Amino acid sequence: MTPERKELIDEGKLHENKLSSGAPEAVNGAIGYLIRCSRTQLFTECITDEECNRRMKNCPARKLRFGWPAFSAVLTFIIAAVGLILKFH
Repeated sequence: MTPERKELIDEGKLHENKLSSGAPEAVNGAIGYLIRCSRTQLFTECITDEECNRRMKNCPARKLRFGWPAFSAVLTFIIAAVGLILKFH
């Protein structure tokens, strides 16, 4: 979560409390808050292709890792397959 979003969430809680208490000036602040939230949401949803590629390039989930567990599984499969081939041959 970005610091801007966390700030908006915290600010939203304050506006919610003010509105529930019935303060007359709370409506103007809440409307401004809603405008900032929707602007932030639109900015988040409307990123450029370059920004998308940059974000995906730095995403740790996209990096393929072929470690020892995968290597040992493939090696075991190959040995089992060769063993079966030699057994039936």
